[in-house]
Amino acid sequence: MAIPAPRATSTPFPSNNTADVYRAGTAPPSAPAISGVRILIVANKSCPTHDAEDALGYSHFALVAATLDVRDNKTDAFTLGSPDILYVPDKNGTPFKVNHVEFRSRNTPSEHKKLYLDRGTPPWPTNDV
Repeated sequence: MAIPAPRATSTPFPSNNTADVYRAGTAPPSAPAISGVRILIVANKSCPTHDAEDALGYSHFALVAATLDVRDNKTDAFTLGSPDILYVPDKNGTPFKVNHVEFRSRNTPSEHKKLYLDRGTPPWPTNDV
């Protein structure tokens, strides 16, 4: 009997989509590491007030629950590792590489993680992100 993949907990904000999380070395059609993650995903609308964030090189960002085990491509300050890939809205959707993960609003009721994402090529034709 297969063990079901863990599901993410609730978020302190409304979500506008879902995602499946894949670890390095795995990809659809295999089972995701975490399925059905509730996310709030937003396109990066380059803005002069966000220059510091633009330096991270991302096409989108997503807000997720603080308890979600999601990994970026940094193993330490000098070494790039293998990041997780989010598929939105599920394993058949658009891939997003996780460039950077940061905690927001720590130790408050609205604690969450902000993920800086790089969009991959969506499957065509698509109405997804």
